Amino acid sequence: MDDIDIEIGDIVSRKSHNHDVLFKVVRIESDELLVLKGIALRLLANAPSSDLVRVNSKRVETLAETRERLVSTRKRKRHVALDT
Repeated sequence: MDDIDIEIGDIVSRKSHNHDVLFKVVRIESDELLVLKGIALRLLANAPSSDLVRVNSKRVETLAETRERLVSTRKRKRHVALDT
């Protein structure tokens, strides 16, 4: 693969898409092509290893916490709207 050995289970983002979605590597098709599953989105994609960057676990935790806060806020707003 590229300079960085990316393995099944690694969390990655794609350089070509400005790191907009986080993926988990679910399969390695060849030395250059990996199959990816979206973490927060129902999305299946593939990408060459040269387009991928491994995301550190601290960033994943921060994004998960942010997503959880957004979901909680939406639920509270929905609940308040139903009460009025």
